[in-house]
Amino acid sequence: MASLLRTGGIRGWVANWVLRDSLGRAVAELDFAFPELKICIEVDGYEAHSGRAAFTRDRRRQNTLELDGWLVLRFTWHQIVHEPEWVLAQVRAAIAARSLAG
Repeated sequence: MASLLRTGGIRGWVANWVLRDSLGRAVAELDFAFPELKICIEVDGYEAHSGRAAFTRDRRRQNTLELDGWLVLRFTWHQIVHEPEWVLAQVRAAIAARSLAG
């Protein structure tokens, strides 16, 4: 994903960004974040995101992010590799929407 973002000329993101609560405690580590725009990109690999525990954890985590005002985009490895233009279009659309709203 980092390579795709770079190749696509998308800037302003941070990899493995740690979201902290008001007390400084780590709430979540985001695969990729645009902190100023509150856009999170998650890359969902089958191994790390399969099974009941992972499924439940991912939903809880996404709800936490959404309630804090984050826009969460989720992509699979297959989409990143085989549909890179679509992935980039989604990211660009999110950046444009958040930039206009701010």
